[in-house]
Amino acid sequence: MKTFTFFLLACSLGLYAHAQDTFRLTGDISDDSRKDVKQLYLTYDDEFGNTITLDSAKVKRGKFTFEGTVPERVEKVYLSGFPNGTLTFFLDPAELTVTGIDAQNPEKARVTGSHNNEVYNQLKDIDARGRQNAQQKLEAYKTSLPADIKANPVVMQHYVDTERSRQNELARLDVLDFIAANLYEPIAVWMVNDYCRDFFSAYTMERDILCAIPESMKKHPLYEEMLSFSYSEDLKSGFQSPIITGKDVEGKRLSSTDLEGNYVIIHFWASDDPASIDEISSLKAALKAANQFGRVAILSYSLDTDRQAWTEAITRLDMNDPHWHHLSTLQGFKSKAAQLYKVKKLPYTVLINPQGRIISLELHGDDLVNKVTRIAEGIESYE
Repeated sequence: MKTFTFFLLACSLGLYAHAQDTFRLTGDISDDSRKDVKQLYLTYDDEFGNTITLDSAKVKRGKFTFEGTVPERVEKVYLSGFPNGTLTFFLDPAELTVTGIDAQNPEKARVTGSHNNEVYNQLKDIDARGRQNAQQKLEAYKTSLPADIKANPVVMQHYVDTERSRQNELARLDVLDFIAANLYEPIAVWMVNDYCRDFFSAYTMERDILCAIPESMKKHPLYEEMLSFSYSEDLKSGFQSPIITGKDVEGKRLSSTDLEGNYVIIHFWASDDPASIDEISSLKAALKAANQFGRVAILSYSLDTDRQAWTEAITRLDMNDPHWHHLSTLQGFKSKAAQLYKVKKLPYTVLINPQGRIISLELHGDDLVNKVTRIAEGIESYE
């Protein structure tokens, strides 16, 4: 059996990067299924979980063509518009060709014409073979079970479920070995996310796997997301806080890492929540207490879903201060940030130190003001 220790030795491998350039994607849907497809869409998911449509193309006699400019970094994209499923691939600056398209099962098609997609095809092939072998071995195992076990459906199901889990784990080993051997590839961060995140514990992901991602790839938002996923398993004092991102009121990307070097009050709220409104006075008092100290900032993450309601509330409640930053994805409790911090009710606060480690959770009112005051006056330090 192959080992996965190579994963831990790859920290020095280099990354990806390509300047903006153009792509051309062409394909021909098989005769039997082309009648079901009239138009196709090229989409991707941004770092906030929103589906972005890059382009669309009419399908004429089964043929289609997309042309355009690739994003600044490698992106996994989806070709949709089929009656059943989508095709996943990487949008590279190249002449890309889709072959073997069955509209009823588009994921089995192949995209060729670029190195990234050749690597991805190899990975998909290894995964498919592993799944097929696992299923065959499971069927053989079920046949081999003694008659007394087969006669009891509950016991039989227990044996089958246990063996299925074992075979699936064994099948995954070849996939993991392939990823470990290809960590220098531009799509490595995607491979780790898609095939490792649900396989390993958050602790193992952080300590052993994410450290193997090349340094230059750690700038990718997906790396931050995986790291934050690991951090979110230990939301308590002394542990690293999950990184949250969103857009400020001007539509610019803002991340909690942008405020490193400050004590930060991460503040989840909503403009239509009475308790959130009541908390604003305490946040203002905390900022005032830290005025001379100058190293305290508030990062207010709105769980509003209406942009106008959010921005008008900031003005109405006088939440404008150079040290008070606002961001949101306008996704409410479904936002990645709310899920990372397991926010169930509002307001919700987290106080973190200049290195991003959690000091306290759920400080409100006078408790929050007093804690910030003691830090500002030098009575308490968490650096």
